[in-house]
Amino acid sequence: NRVITVNDFLKRCEYSPRPVYCNRDNYIHKKIALNSLIAEKMLALEFDRSDLEISETQKYFIEGQKEQAMRHAMLKKYGYDRVELDTLSLLNQIELRNRTYEVDFKVFQGKDLQNPGAFLNGATLKEAAFSIGSEEKISNKTLAFNDQMIDKVRELLFVVGPELNKIYGSYKVADSTFLYLEIMSWVTSVNITEKQKQDIWGLVKNEILEAQASKKYSDFVSELMHGKNIIFNPQNFQNFADKVAKVYIIERSKKENIIQDYVWESDNEMRIEILNQIDKMENDNILYHDGKDWTLDELMTLIRKHPLVFRKKDISPDQFTNELKSAIADLLRDMHITQRGYDVEFDEDVNVKQVTEKWQDYVKSVIIKEKYSGVLQNDLSMSSNKFPNESLVNKIDSLQIAYSKNIKINTGKFEKINLSSIDLFAMYSNQPYSYLEPSFPILTDDHLLDYGLKIISND
Repeated sequence: NRVITVNDFLKRCEYSPRPVYCNRDNYIHKKIALNSLIAEKMLALEFDRSDLEISETQKYFIEGQKEQAMRHAMLKKYGYDRVELDTLSLLNQIELRNRTYEVDFKVFQGKDLQNPGAFLNGATLKEAAFSIGSEEKISNKTLAFNDQMIDKVRELLFVVGPELNKIYGSYKVADSTFLYLEIMSWVTSVNITEKQKQDIWGLVKNEILEAQASKKYSDFVSELMHGKNIIFNPQNFQNFADKVAKVYIIERSKKENIIQDYVWESDNEMRIEILNQIDKMENDNILYHDGKDWTLDELMTLIRKHPLVFRKKDISPDQFTNELKSAIADLLRDMHITQRGYDVEFDEDVNVKQVTEKWQDYVKSVIIKEKYSGVLQNDLSMSSNKFPNESLVNKIDSLQIAYSKNIKINTGKFEKINLSSIDLFAMYSNQPYSYLEPSFPILTDDHLLDYGLKIISND
């Protein structure tokens, strides 16, 4: 009752590094990789047959992965699937992308002219500067798509398309600093080769698709959240913020380690002490949202399966309380998105089920790996490179024999798969769980497919 698809095999092998004994694209290394993934499934089945149990924290972790997959499926349905790309718009965007502009610009300190086009009545930028008593000369710059510029200027030049000899602004650069610019001329380059044309078409198409999908999904979420607000309990929330700051003001590189420590219940004295302090506040009302008072215990239940995601990656102590409020707002937003997903049965989506099973089997295999290897769970993090001992290797060999008649391998599809030999570590940005895939299972270096039933499809 377990499945490994071609897509699963590719992602497990390419989205996290494989060990050196199977990280090439030759047939032997591919067979070792397949044996490793099958071994993970067999260990998960052994877990189901044993008296072992998944802990409460691990259940939260698996549920959190499932609900994150549900939200990704909803992004596809309510975002990407609703986009209809227009060929003429794509061609227009490609033309804008190929432009190089000559731009006059002026930065005014403390001078925001407010709607300069109407205010200056067709004046040039030089005349505008003179009219407010600025004697500094106008600057000139050549701007192409790959140059650095503020987002609003990039949108004007390469998305909207400007007019010649018209003043644009004001664009706020910093506090009391405003930018104005005038388009003096532009040159449009031409894509000559077929490859250039295909590359720029694909690039612009993907960018427009992503931007429009994001906008449509944002509209869906805005409608879902309409009328909902959050009122924080000032004293209780500040007490909570002071405690969790000690856990969350960490380097970005340590975030996943903390999540893993939590999943595998590693003995982190500081974290345990802080959580004990929070437990003492569990009945305190922390906020009011969606018609009810939320206790800290209810909020922590959400956080246990949806680690907080902070909008800023580097947070100073004096900013932490406000950033925590934003993170909790995003948490509650995701809660409502997820609930809508359950309402329309996204938890029954085949891809969501596949993701859930993958993470569940990963957790089960790591737990039972401990049983046969004698290595503690907190040494089995996603980056573990410890090769299994003889006891575990022998166990996997025996499982290959025991399950041989129940395993079917599509050798035709398997032999057509090509793997990259370049190590890649793929991560989501701004998601509760960053890893796209569980780490590659270091369980066996067996390169023989001498078990199972071989099947060959016609496609």
